[in-house]
Amino acid sequence: MKKIIACMLLLALAAAVFTGCTSSNTGAEQSPVITKAPFTGHIEPKTFAPEKPNEGLAMGNVLFWETFRSGGSSTERIRYKVYNDVKEFLADFPGRDEEFNSRYSEKSFGEMFVAAVYITVPTGGYSYSVNAGSVSGSEIKLDILQTSPEADTAVTQAFETHCVLAAFPAELYTEGMRVTVIINGKCVLPAGETV
Repeated sequence: MKKIIACMLLLALAAAVFTGCTSSNTGAEQSPVITKAPFTGHIEPKTFAPEKPNEGLAMGNVLFWETFRSGGSSTERIRYKVYNDVKEFLADFPGRDEEFNSRYSEKSFGEMFVAAVYITVPTGGYSYSVNAGSVSGSEIKLDILQTSPEADTAVTQAFETHCVLAAFPAELYTEGMRVTVIINGKCVLPAGETV
């Protein structure tokens, strides 16, 4: 039985190495997990179908979206910030210039603006995707799906902050925009707390 388990583990490791699914974490800093919606280089409103679990839902005014872990905090909270200037946007995400270069540039910010929602949760194991987003006047409404860790799952026992970025057409931008955040059907941030 031990030989069978050892062979299975060896095969799994070989498959991971062969497909490039290994991680080289030096322990100094954990690289973020990125989840991206498709981006073709040309920005135009479209219906977007995320892979799982909300396949086929219309995205409203959202051009594209992505999520990543952006650090930690000492309290559980939800905040937002709306960006219509690429320099201000990139300044708030140091070290991501190269990663963001294809999506967030002077040219793209002439065609779009970005709403960033920061969600701090008490442990690891959470993930986020955007169900829909819309702009009405100076209010942005983001409907976000939160997947929580399964019961009895080993997760990091520290606060984690996730960032959800959603891009909208530039012509919908107005000064003083506010964001209403809906997570799993519940309004958790009525247009209010900014970064």
